[in-house]
Amino acid sequence: MLFYLLGFILTPIGVAFGLYLLVFRLFVGPVEATSALFAAFFAISGLQSLFFAMWFDMEYNKELK
Repeated sequence: MLFYLLGFILTPIGVAFGLYLLVFRLFVGPVEATSALFAAFFAISGLQSLFFAMWFDMEYNKELK
């Protein structure tokens, strides 16, 4: 449950912040490298949390097949 919660919170935040940085870069000017790393960290951590949650669910429900 914790991994699903983290995944559903961090993934959209990381993607939205990444899109914001892309728009900012295209129309305003350069962005800091740390901001891009921050967005990537959120998106990757969120996706990894979702994958771990799904893996744990598959292992827990393996005998239901």
